[in-house]
Amino acid sequence: MAALFLAWATNSSDYYSQAEGYYRQYSLGGNDSIFSWDSKTPGVAVLFAQLANSRVPFSSNFSGWQSEAEWYFDRIVNEQGSFNKTKGTRFSEFYLTRG
Repeated sequence: MAALFLAWATNSSDYYSQAEGYYRQYSLGGNDSIFSWDSKTPGVAVLFAQLANSRVPFSSNFSGWQSEAEWYFDRIVNEQGSFNKTKGTRFSEFYLTRG
């Protein structure tokens, strides 16, 4: 994630390539862990998609990154995967009542 933010901030294709390399090297795709203070892995695909959607010159594969991010969010909405929630509270109820 740090390499992606640096790529965006500095307009550097080197940082972007480094981030893609780490994503593949550490098999971060298909990760359905929770996005929290100590695990930012699910947010990496979202950030890749945001960069590709903003059309920075070095980003690519928007549809691939979008699919990866949507897969993660679909699993949350459909209450699949290894997500924790407060006992007795449905995910949709929790988010609909906040804000």
